[in-house]
Amino acid sequence: MLCVINIGHSRKDPGCSNKNYNVTEFEFCNELALDIEDSLVKSNIDYLLVYQDTYSGLPTRINGYNPSLVISLHANAFDTKARGCETLYHLESGESLILADILQKNLNGALHNPNRGVKAKTSDDRGGKLLRDVKAPIVICEPFFLDNDYDYENALDHYDELVESYVRAIKEYSSR
Repeated sequence: MLCVINIGHSRKDPGCSNKNYNVTEFEFCNELALDIEDSLVKSNIDYLLVYQDTYSGLPTRINGYNPSLVISLHANAFDTKARGCETLYHLESGESLILADILQKNLNGALHNPNRGVKAKTSDDRGGKLLRDVKAPIVICEPFFLDNDYDYENALDHYDELVESYVRAIKEYSSR
């Protein structure tokens, strides 16, 4: 089993940010990916970290690795007031829905954020192309709102649990 961890966004396209803490989505997700990597090594899980060079070419690149599952790391943003955890999957992928349910349960258990739920996306929705075009079960994880200071501080306070929640979810999904 090969698990691809996709780091959302890039240095050129850093995603959302928290102005008060001067941190971008890419910076947070990159650090998170490296810490997840450390835990995956200790758990003897085959993995690959995949950075986004271009969004349009990302599905083809990921498919070239023939992964068993793909987790795309992100953080949400809206109006500095919205809070909570959500996990996105493609509407037509039953396996991705199973993966999303497992991740949502584990992420929420780690952060105890408001549960915004598992959300089905179509190909036309933001992130929908990635969710549709990757052949393996794939989810986009948005465990908290980066632009909300409380959500971000909570993620930092429970950071180790957040890292381990991803690893637990990968193990749970792969052992079904």
